[in-house]
Amino acid sequence: MSIIILSGPVQSRKTTSIIKWSDSRSGVAGIVQPVIDNKRHLQDLSTGEVRLLETVESDTDKISVGKFLFSKKVLEWGKICLLHSIKINPDWIILDEVGKLELNDKGLEPAVGYIISEASGQNKYSLLIVVRNYLLDDFISRYGLKRSKLKIINDLHEI
Repeated sequence: MSIIILSGPVQSRKTTSIIKWSDSRSGVAGIVQPVIDNKRHLQDLSTGEVRLLETVESDTDKISVGKFLFSKKVLEWGKICLLHSIKINPDWIILDEVGKLELNDKGLEPAVGYIISEASGQNKYSLLIVVRNYLLDDFISRYGLKRSKLKIINDLHEI
């Protein structure tokens, strides 16, 4: 088991790299957040299903972060996808991405915390997590991780 953090600045093609990387492997589960037609989506890597994450002001079931409005229903679906990932015994679980919402116990929490906790105590799968570079220290602190036990990379070729 290992926890690998792919870290980089905003719009540095982290998600695109993860999707290409996961497409070339079997045994990959988890979620990615691709931008399709200029809108953020959630995609379940084990099924390929994609749902629109961004929503509009008139949506009564939304959560905001910065200039973005996200659907709480789609985030709930994302949590279910993440928790299901453990049950299918993958080689890798991908969490794209852990951001400000999760650091404040929103968004994909508590599923993210559970996946990280499970990964820390087993040898069944490796965990690949996308974290923006400016949130890395907060992420490590929030989840009680030890930097010395993480592999922090800027490029997937480093795996």
